[in-house]
Amino acid sequence: MTEQLVGKTAIVTGASSGIGTAIAKELAGACANAVLAARNEEKLAAIAADIGQEEKTLCVKTDITKQKEVDTVAERTKEAFGSVDIYVNNAGKMHYVGMRISRINARNTSALAFDGSGKLTRNNKKDLATFTTEKVYHADLSASYNIGARYFIRGIQKCISEKKWLALQAKVPELSKRTQQTLSSLIALHLAQ
Repeated sequence: MTEQLVGKTAIVTGASSGIGTAIAKELAGACANAVLAARNEEKLAAIAADIGQEEKTLCVKTDITKQKEVDTVAERTKEAFGSVDIYVNNAGKMHYVGMRISRINARNTSALAFDGSGKLTRNNKKDLATFTTEKVYHADLSASYNIGARYFIRGIQKCISEKKWLALQAKVPELSKRTQQTLSSLIALHLAQ
C-alpha cells in the first residue's frame, strides 16, 4: 500500500494531535507530501520538525469551521505540491460545517490488529502496537484503520437485505460481532460479495 502513496499529496485536518498526527507521520513515512492542518500552529510546527522532511511537509493554521481557511489550505497545498490527492477529514468539528457524522462503535479497535491476526500488545507508552505476527505499528493508526473499516462495513450492511447480510456473515463470521470487526474483516467482506 505504501508504494501507492509515493509522491501523492495529502491534507490532514486535526493533525495537531492523536490520530491526525499519526496519519500525517505515516503518510510522510510512506514518501507522501503531508499537509498538516489544525488551529494550533506551535503543535503543527513541532510535529513537522519531528517528521523531519521539510520539503515534504507543509503546516497551515486552519479552522475548518471557517470556509476561507479551508480554501486557503487547499490553495497553499496546490501552490506547494501541485495538487491534492488525498483529504483526511480528522478534525473534530466537521458537523458544524454540515458534514454528516456517523457514530462507530470503537470498542476493541485499539486492542485488535487491523490485519486480522488477533489481539495486539502495546508498549509502556501505549503508542506502539505489536501484532501476533510481530509487525509493529503506531497504535492509533491501527485503531483508525479498524474504525474506518467499521464505518464502511456498516454502510454496506445498510444497503443490502438482511438475508444477504446473513449469508455474508456465514462466509465472514467476524461480521456478526461489531466489536471484533477490523480492516481485515472489510477486505474479507469485499472478497465474499
